[in-house]
Amino acid sequence: MKDARSLLFSRRGWLKTACGVAAGAALGSLGLLSREARAQGSATIYPIDNWLNVQGTAINCSVTCQLPPTPDFVDWNSREVALHNAPTPPIYVATVDYADLENQHVFGGALGTKIDKQNSKVIVQPLSDGSGNVQVRVLLYTQNANTWVIPLHLVDGVVTPSFGAQLLGNDVFFGLRDASLPLSGACLGNSFLDVTYVTSASKPFVDLVTFLSTPGLQTANFRAQATGPFTPIYLSQNGLPSGTRGRCTISETGLLSVTSNSHSRVSLDSFPAEVIDLHPVG
Repeated sequence: MKDARSLLFSRRGWLKTACGVAAGAALGSLGLLSREARAQGSATIYPIDNWLNVQGTAINCSVTCQLPPTPDFVDWNSREVALHNAPTPPIYVATVDYADLENQHVFGGALGTKIDKQNSKVIVQPLSDGSGNVQVRVLLYTQNANTWVIPLHLVDGVVTPSFGAQLLGNDVFFGLRDASLPLSGACLGNSFLDVTYVTSASKPFVDLVTFLSTPGLQTANFRAQATGPFTPIYLSQNGLPSGTRGRCTISETGLLSVTSNSHSRVSLDSFPAEVIDLHPVG
């Protein structure tokens, strides 16, 4: 990854490289994935609780957690770089409580977030390279997940001020960032997380924020949709009447270990699809 430009953002965001080839090479350089390695052999399916139990544990929240008392988890952002002959929509950051951490730690379970444990699962399969490592695929379905959206500000292509400062201080356009406002302002929705990563066989269940600093993530796909009231600041900026409700749609596709043509969209950004759309409803 020596020549790959990278952008690391979020208390819990993704490490996004500008080159999918470089991301794949990094996996191999640390012995996690060889060029010939493929998942093979019998797959073992585990209950999703095995994976959920380690979410929010990688970072000591009493020391470095950015939005205490919530343990750190992953946020999502919309496309930051203009594409040729394509409009650049507003840049947003969306937080979706896919692991039921905000609901439990901030709202005391009052939002009713639920994990669909019948359909959610963890699939673990050994690699073919003799390393003893495994490929892990997580399928997570969440209902009534707390969702909130802020704008993200860039200066000359650089997130300024820092992502952490913006996460704490930027105006919220949609939903609740904390419990200081009435729960009637909450925006709830359903989400689906589908991630694949490589790790050691002795530690198949990994906190997702681990991949901020450790290679191993192969794919990251996320879909979510939530509805609820826009905040007064968003209504004022967009000339909408008080009480207007909105819908947030999120679609993210990350192909971090895919080898691609140097002129392809994936080679320019390992997250070729990054959409966060806010629209009034009703």
